[in-house]
Amino acid sequence: MPNLFDWIDKLFREQNRQMAWGCIPPERVIGGGPQPAFKPNDDYVTVRLGSMFLRDSRELWLKLSPLVHATVGQRGRVAPRSDSAVIGPAQFGDLATAPAERSVVLNQRLSGPAVWRGGDLDIAAGLFAVPKDQAAAALLETLGQLSALGIPGLTQGLEIARIVKSGVEGLIGLNGTRPVLGVKVSLSETGSAQPCWLAGVAASEGDVAMDQLWVRDGRLYSGPSAQQLQPLETHDHLLIAVERGLPRQDWRGLPALTPHEAKFAEVLRDTAADDAALRQRMNQGFLAFDADLAAEEGLSDPDKKRIRAEVAADLGRRLKERSDPLGAAAPAETRSVGGVARRRPRATEFNFLDVSDLPPGGAPLAPGAAPF
Repeated sequence: MPNLFDWIDKLFREQNRQMAWGCIPPERVIGGGPQPAFKPNDDYVTVRLGSMFLRDSRELWLKLSPLVHATVGQRGRVAPRSDSAVIGPAQFGDLATAPAERSVVLNQRLSGPAVWRGGDLDIAAGLFAVPKDQAAAALLETLGQLSALGIPGLTQGLEIARIVKSGVEGLIGLNGTRPVLGVKVSLSETGSAQPCWLAGVAASEGDVAMDQLWVRDGRLYSGPSAQQLQPLETHDHLLIAVERGLPRQDWRGLPALTPHEAKFAEVLRDTAADDAALRQRMNQGFLAFDADLAAEEGLSDPDKKRIRAEVAADLGRRLKERSDPLGAAAPAETRSVGGVARRRPRATEFNFLDVSDLPPGGAPLAPGAAPF
């Protein structure tokens, strides 16, 4: 069965479609600015479909349903990483009644946040018009829901990705499906792998002044300067954003780390053990947690360093309070946890949700170190 890259090649080769494709420089992004290149193992990369303008193909949606299928590939920690995304009618709304002079602003995630490991960032995205018959519509809705689940670190997540990929390629191959837009690009580590906006316009390069394209509020504009901009409405086009992700606070739910939560709590609840034995057990548990943290594919090195120190600091406070009657009886404190104020429970309880942010100047902890 042809994959997405095959379909995009077929779209341009057999239907003589043309696509002007390029990166919008940071100086032509209103409200943006210069961005450094992604740093391997330190930065997260997120790719999203920002907006889309449909001028010549708008009449398709009177009889057909929109389907965007995207594949984003990059180097992984131990194996290549490939993310597939499906955006269907629920996210597009009613394109048939949308004003023809307006872009459809989507802000739909296609990939990430994924740790940048270097190499190339390969992006392929295609817009297809799919028949509205009941079976195709039901399959499209289901695939969109599955694609949005995202279960990092689980084998079930890989199986869901395979199901989505196979199902979408089946939809694309249905009789009556029409390709509308298709773009693919590779951003190289040695050149263009940095935060940027990518614009694809359904026209030949000679018909599009790429050096006069601008991005404002997630939409594509054209003009000689920021003061002389007009929305680009002469051709179908789409905008894809490649962004640097923020530090991850959702590490608390990563499948490889969550089992350690109960093990830490079990040690803290042991009232029969003396202080030395308790600390020895906690060190053993922390080293096991640290090993899984170091091997986690979905976390950057700076986040691993931060999380290691935050968990060690929280456990250290609990051990101290547990052995100190005055500390154990102290009133609960309100601390910042992931930027949200949260009251810490008793010292004998433990939950990753209560691990507070490391205070400024907090001491780092070396990987593999026993902190207690």
